[in-house]
Amino acid sequence: MAHSFFTTFFNSFLLFLILAGSIELRFHDGKAAASQPSASARARANRLLAAKRPNHAKCPQSMTSCPIAPIIVKSKSLQSRLVNKQKITWECLDLEQELTACGRCDNDCMKLSNVENVGCESGKCKIFTCAPGHSAHEEIDSESGLIVTRCV
Repeated sequence: MAHSFFTTFFNSFLLFLILAGSIELRFHDGKAAASQPSASARARANRLLAAKRPNHAKCPQSMTSCPIAPIIVKSKSLQSRLVNKQKITWECLDLEQELTACGRCDNDCMKLSNVENVGCESGKCKIFTCAPGHSAHEEIDSESGLIVTRCV
């Protein structure tokens, strides 16, 4: 009998402290606490902001968010498990000097033909040396209309 009395009393006392604590938090200094958005509301708001400014929302100001190419899975059993789980992942890059994303996310200077040494300067691929048997020539790029150097 004494054991159940103490258990009941202790549980009631704990409940009282919990309720008193939550009341104190809500009405501290006689004012109601400011309402806070739920985690899902904050996430939704962040997604909407990111959609409006996709290149700046995910990265520091001087960098751009570029998608990372998805991994190609050759196993049929693994492919079936990943069908609905693939998400686009991003990385933050400085397009002014990133060798694999020079000037834009999909411009990989390392994939230039017949080039041995290349860099990225001010968002443009800069060829330092051509592969053996090739030499640098300047020409007008058909897409941009700018003078570019190619190894031919």
